[in-house]
Amino acid sequence: MVTPLRPTRKTMSSTPFDDICAVLRSRSAFLLVTHFEPDGDGIGACLALGRCLRSQGKRVTVWLPQGVPARYRFLPDAETVVTEAEPQEVAIGLDCDGARRLGATAETVNRAEVVIDIDHHAGHSPFGHIAWLDPAAPAAGFQAYRLIQALGCPITPEIATCLYCAVGTDSGFFRYANTSPELLRMAAEMVECGAKPKAIAEATLDRYPTALVRLAGRAMAALTLQLGGRVALATLTQEDFEAAGTDQTEGVIDYLRTVAEVEVLVLMRQSKEGWRTSLRSLAAVDVSVVAKTLGGGGHAPAAGCTLHGTLEEAWTHLAAALGPALESGSRA
Repeated sequence: MVTPLRPTRKTMSSTPFDDICAVLRSRSAFLLVTHFEPDGDGIGACLALGRCLRSQGKRVTVWLPQGVPARYRFLPDAETVVTEAEPQEVAIGLDCDGARRLGATAETVNRAEVVIDIDHHAGHSPFGHIAWLDPAAPAAGFQAYRLIQALGCPITPEIATCLYCAVGTDSGFFRYANTSPELLRMAAEMVECGAKPKAIAEATLDRYPTALVRLAGRAMAALTLQLGGRVALATLTQEDFEAAGTDQTEGVIDYLRTVAEVEVLVLMRQSKEGWRTSLRSLAAVDVSVVAKTLGGGGHAPAAGCTLHGTLEEAWTHLAAALGPALESGSRA
């Protein structure tokens, strides 16, 4: 496990943001990681901050044990991401939602002299020596943007592309509730600095590998309505992965958003660890509460957890947690 939070502040007036900036300026070798099953926010934030640090003469390793998902390989520096890494002077976890989601990187991250936790998820237990947790931030990419600004690093077209992708994917390309005026102003600045909205949206939102489209079709075919029609449930088994030719599921749940008159979307996919479950709220339901009840985490509109047992047993546990959340959402 990654060590508990051990603040390294020198004065009572310093903030985690100040401490992180001091470390970024003074240290020379960095390891950047995000959560397992990485998404556009975590990847874009790592690549943007990594390019900034390299421009200032730092040694940077961006490590994704599972590699870069196909849909994000267009991002600048994606080809430099490694699938194996050694400890570095400083390890930074971006968008991890707690140490438990570091996955295979946890042991190596813990061996760094300084461990930094940068996140916009609310309520998770911080890890490392310095934790900057900002639930008001719309995305980890927005936090990376603030650090890049503080370091005085010019926002090149490459950095702008990574940051625009990060905040775009985490806001549903400016459709979700975290789309704030501040986020839109940042996105506009990224476009002014060279990001190409059409190309980024097409790569991450409108174009999927053939195998993933087949997999989404199997998920849609398995879709059922549960809990009085308030929940749309789709499942994917090992048989589905073999038939489609992929076990990469990021983006599959987006197809379910077309289902009308439901409040929560659920995608349960079979894995060696159990039933990995993604939850999306389309109404007032806080699905992060549901996920945390079951050992997971996330945001109010998007969260996840891993369930165990047969599919029927896993769904029974999930339904028991979803019921009160639906009622609470109805009263909100």
